[in-house]
Amino acid sequence: TPKPSSAASDVYKRQVIVIAVLQFLIKIFTGATNDKLEDFGSSLGIFVAQIYSFISFKSDERPYPFDKDWPESN
Repeated sequence: TPKPSSAASDVYKRQVIVIAVLQFLIKIFTGATNDKLEDFGSSLGIFVAQIYSFISFKSDERPYPFDKDWPESN
């Protein structure tokens, strides 16, 4: 039987897929990737990691929007 997934997890998966598809199309048509989408994708990954660290009790710091600002991309 398939495992149930959370709605929040599905939202992040969809966002990653949309970013990947957009980057792919931009790369095909312009020959370069979009820096803002790269930065957003990176910061989204950091944000999701912060959420998982908090809910798994690895970290006591609550992620955005509670104790932190939206993460900066590396």
